[in-house]
Amino acid sequence: MVSVKKALPVVFFAAMISGTAPAYGFEIFGIHLFGRAANTSAPGGVSYTFEFSAGEASRELSRTLRAASTLIQDRNIAQDEFFELLARAKSDYRTLLATLYSEGYYGGDISILVDGREAADIPFTANMPANVSIQITVNPGPLFKFGAVGISPMPAPAGRDDVLTDGGLVRGNDARATVVLETVELALTAWRQQGYALAEVVEKSVTAEHNTGELSVDVEINPGRLAHYGNLEISGAESLDPEFLRYMANLPAGGVYDPRQVARARERLMRTGALQSTNFKLGEEIDANGILPFVLEANEMALRNIGFGAEYSTIDGFGVRGTWRHRNLFGKAEQLRFDVSAGRIDFATNWREWDYNLRAAFAKPGFLFPDMDLLLSVEGDHTLIDHIEQRHFELLLGGKYYTRMMEFGAYAFASYSETRDINGFQDFKLVGLRGEVSLDRRDDPLNPTSGFYLATDIRGMQELVFDNTIGRATLEARYYRAFGEDDRVVLAGRGYVGTMFGAPISQSPDSLLFYTGGDGSVRGFDFRSIGTTDAGVFSGGLSVIELSAEVRVQVTDSIGVVVFADAGEVGDTRMPGSGGDWRFGAGVGVRYFTSLGPLRFDIARGINRGPNDPKIGLYLGLGHSF
Repeated sequence: MVSVKKALPVVFFAAMISGTAPAYGFEIFGIHLFGRAANTSAPGGVSYTFEFSAGEASRELSRTLRAASTLIQDRNIAQDEFFELLARAKSDYRTLLATLYSEGYYGGDISILVDGREAADIPFTANMPANVSIQITVNPGPLFKFGAVGISPMPAPAGRDDVLTDGGLVRGNDARATVVLETVELALTAWRQQGYALAEVVEKSVTAEHNTGELSVDVEINPGRLAHYGNLEISGAESLDPEFLRYMANLPAGGVYDPRQVARARERLMRTGALQSTNFKLGEEIDANGILPFVLEANEMALRNIGFGAEYSTIDGFGVRGTWRHRNLFGKAEQLRFDVSAGRIDFATNWREWDYNLRAAFAKPGFLFPDMDLLLSVEGDHTLIDHIEQRHFELLLGGKYYTRMMEFGAYAFASYSETRDINGFQDFKLVGLRGEVSLDRRDDPLNPTSGFYLATDIRGMQELVFDNTIGRATLEARYYRAFGEDDRVVLAGRGYVGTMFGAPISQSPDSLLFYTGGDGSVRGFDFRSIGTTDAGVFSGGLSVIELSAEVRVQVTDSIGVVVFADAGEVGDTRMPGSGGDWRFGAGVGVRYFTSLGPLRFDIARGINRGPNDPKIGLYLGLGHSF
């Protein structure tokens, strides 16, 4: 038996719990709540049965201890020799002890009996049978509270008592060891954000007073000297201009060090698309002038790459896309990219009936400001939906400015469209301005589980054939929230609304009108099959609303299931929701999680289908629907 009281010295601990906090698993049928559980080791190895008891511990603490035990969590992994099993049992003393500390229990006892013998007393050379019984008993003892606590000196402004309260290191709170570490890290971070880059803990005393049930904490920090940036040294850059990298890092020589600036510099450099990784390496000492040596270790991406992709749905058909990109044309991360895609291939009798898109784009990072990109693109596309055929060409020039959470885009554009329907051909010529703003607070853009995303697109333009001044605006919002153990259940919602004014449908290019239906909008219906009827002819509308909701459940580390519902409406007036027929779709899906994002397979059905709508739709692609 190991006594926590004996194991806890007056001055202790960061090393004891570093890296040993319990990992919470998501188990449904694998949780053994009481009695004897049998191990299922591979044939020929050492196997064992076990019993676990946590005394009067709460159900939550008991589950946390079980999750920390390698004997329990790895019970289905075979051991060829007894010493492997014994090593696992001996390590459990440390992990269970660290778990008790992390939960605020400093007066408990741990016993791990192997065939009635304490594992700590069994030598690795002992002869044991091939099948043994293990009994794990943890008596956590009383929950400790924080007593006298202090960190000195506190970071400026004077006092900074909010560091203690923000971290939870307050007298009377549960004395979790993790709270101590987190609060100390908050204090160090505060010092570093004020320019003291080499701030460190020089002494810490953590004392458990068993007669009072309190944990006293006294931490001393040495902030060191105020650090300033020197001339940024560059390492690893081969084709990129070192001066360009210094410009993009934007860490001015002589400026006071701030880790938040360094993090922004890393984001800015990675956003160029020319680097695979970046690492800012701090020197070990600050010189007599207050300069801290600073090195940027840059790992460049390949100069050129080619990419291919494909997707398929029974409604929208088979689609392919390809990309060629040069990441560093002139040494300052200038990018040239060509994209080509084709869709509805299997629905066409010849290639002229495909939907296709061709795009060439040039981007120059660091234009005028480190956080601004210059963008130039030329794009042409062709679409054929039922009896409406459209060719569209657009030239766009502008820039995009980035902040920590937002992106702002401003562009001038000119476009030419040609539409053919049962009434014949119609040309449209447009010139105008376009603005975009987006705010991204998602935790992971590829597989979000929390946060939100907002984006708006506003255009003002002059149509030269009919001499109409047209305005068009859209707003999209996405929201994600996780629930349950390990946040394995995610509720996701999406809303999209758009309006156009200044010209009637008959005098508007099809590229500006609104449609919905298909993957990414209302699943279960044909792509862009939901629109309006103008003078007896199907066309797009002057407004749109799209709503989607998903329940995403991650069943295993690699497999997830989704239940979803979509709704959409296209109106013939500029006021969204005032003149169209709503369409509803619902379905289920499977996700396979990869490093590139989740592979998606959805099956959907339109709820209020029309006579020409499909009975069911299958969708296969990379990434979530939204």
